[in-house]
Amino acid sequence: MSQSPRPLVWHPFLLALYPVVFLYAANAGEARLNQVWFPSALLELLAGALILLGLALYRDLRPAGVLASAVLVAFCFYGHVSRPLGQVHLGEMTPFRHRVLVPVMLLALLGLAWGLFRRKDSWSGLTSVLNGASVLLVALALLPAGQAWLTRPPRTALASEEAIAQRSPIRRDSRTRPDIYVIIADEYARSDAMRKTFGVDDSAFLDSLRNMGFVVARGSQCNYSRTTPSLASFLNMEYLPGLQPDDPLDPPRDPQWADMIRRNRAMAFVRSQGYRTVSYVSSWTATQGIEDLDVEVDSTPHFNEFTGLLIRGSFISFLQDVLGLANLDPEAAHRTRVLDILNDLQTRPGDSDRPTFTFTHVPAPHEPFVLRADGSLIPREAKERLGFENTFFYSTPAAQERMYRAFYPDQARFVAGRLETIARTLLERPGPKPIILIASDHGSWLSLVRLPHKERYEPSPEVLAERYPNLVALHMPGVSQQDLDGISLVNVLRLILREGLHADLPPLPDRFFFVGKHLREVTEPVLRNRRAALLQAEATP
Repeated sequence: MSQSPRPLVWHPFLLALYPVVFLYAANAGEARLNQVWFPSALLELLAGALILLGLALYRDLRPAGVLASAVLVAFCFYGHVSRPLGQVHLGEMTPFRHRVLVPVMLLALLGLAWGLFRRKDSWSGLTSVLNGASVLLVALALLPAGQAWLTRPPRTALASEEAIAQRSPIRRDSRTRPDIYVIIADEYARSDAMRKTFGVDDSAFLDSLRNMGFVVARGSQCNYSRTTPSLASFLNMEYLPGLQPDDPLDPPRDPQWADMIRRNRAMAFVRSQGYRTVSYVSSWTATQGIEDLDVEVDSTPHFNEFTGLLIRGSFISFLQDVLGLANLDPEAAHRTRVLDILNDLQTRPGDSDRPTFTFTHVPAPHEPFVLRADGSLIPREAKERLGFENTFFYSTPAAQERMYRAFYPDQARFVAGRLETIARTLLERPGPKPIILIASDHGSWLSLVRLPHKERYEPSPEVLAERYPNLVALHMPGVSQQDLDGISLVNVLRLILREGLHADLPPLPDRFFFVGKHLREVTEPVLRNRRAALLQAEATP
């Protein structure tokens, strides 16, 4: 009687893809496909290596595939199991920490490997079951991504698709026009708000900017309370279209706002004026893939927010925690990215043939907190003493507040020191003096992180007083203190392009919004806070 053909062994390769596919589907619209291929390739190589090892042991692909799949599941999902179990307490004991889980996992895998040696009957049935189960898992993981793609709203109709008129032609030759640098320090609070919230005095930094010719705005405010809508509005120089106060934001609109950033109005206009465009990829995915760039700078293209989440869920989290392999730590990689962006911005040469417009999103002093004032890495142990649990956002609200108070001031001092050095370097270069904007997308968030997560979706007076005051400092000929005082972020690039490139972009009326589960208009209280800040600034010598 002839034997039925042996089934192909493909389940290890599908299970290796599963965590990547699942994470991509869970973040459909925010994660990008070019973030997926590198971890997928590494996991497929690991699956192939494990199958070859099993084949050497068993001389049969079927048991080799079973062992490979078991090892892949343990490797890819160890962090997801160890993190919640590690928080289980039995009296004073925490019995399910790495010292218990790792030996149990290894013993289970060794037991399986030995059992595969002992079992001599056919593996075809189990292989077919594992093949089918792995196909089903990957298909189920892809369903949310497919649903999001099929039900996605049409691309937002942007004002960027309309040409910006000029009030008059620019008479200067393009080679003598100034370079323009737009530097966004994420979550850098306005000076008075930083002093009130953290007791930090950054006046030396601001005075240094003034001595270089910058005008530092008093009473400046962001228009939206979160980075993605704030910068979508800033770069398009418009309020976000298609939204009314109290509109629900479920599902979140971040994919549409990120799309607005990638095809933004400001860069489209400067390109039409002969500018070369440069943008830096930060850890925030909306900065990747800006359309029609001349240069996209990405210092760590394979280590980003997406791969960081994969690492936190995998066995690599054990290597980080116990063996101290800092190079595998997403937070250490975040520090490296911040340093690389700042170093490249300071040293990147301009273009002698045409002016350059450079957009830089510096993902600091925003959490994760990784930088001391001197730029050294904040040790993981220092954060764990304050209640750190794998990432800032996995930590309890009380721990988040402690870390914010302890580490935000140092990270802000580091960013301020580097931006001061970068500004001085750019201004000392030969040729026309550049236009330099140093700003932030919003202020700090301490008043919100101390709240339970379910209470973070509505604005309180404390949040409005802390979150909206942002940094705006501009080096540009002809701009006065009066031009910048009280400016809101939506009008900053309008001012620069209007005065620098004669764009017909009059200022917009100021409006302010809190982005939670609904869009809340908070214009009146934010304007009251701004008036109070301007009065205080006038009264301060």
